[in-house]
Amino acid sequence: MALATLSGTASHIKGSVVIHGSNANIAQESSTHFRLGNRQVLMKSSIQLAEGDQVTVAGDDKAEFHALALRNETTNLIYQLNTNVGVIGAWLIIIVSVPMIPILVGFITMAVGIYFLRANKRIASAVRMLGGKA
Repeated sequence: MALATLSGTASHIKGSVVIHGSNANIAQESSTHFRLGNRQVLMKSSIQLAEGDQVTVAGDDKAEFHALALRNETTNLIYQLNTNVGVIGAWLIIIVSVPMIPILVGFITMAVGIYFLRANKRIASAVRMLGGKA
């Protein structure tokens, strides 16, 4: 799916945090929902956004626009989903999967690593679409 951009005035901003896991392993996911014109936008990140800010987002144009990167024209800041951990993790998965190829498990784990690399490349492309450095 090709990346698309959407621009407009931010309104109806709602941030949420979901905490899940057990006593030993707790994870937190932040997301921000808002509208640009008549389109609902979701960005799976905590961002500083105020009612009336002029923003441009790049991401997947679905029923609800899934933003991978956001440029706040009012404050001149670019927000993006975190890619550092994903790239390192993807390469580790690929490296670990190479010796497991003879037992066929390596093909599955390598496919997972490649999937993560492609997802991170899409985020970098979205940031470049907004004029940022990826």
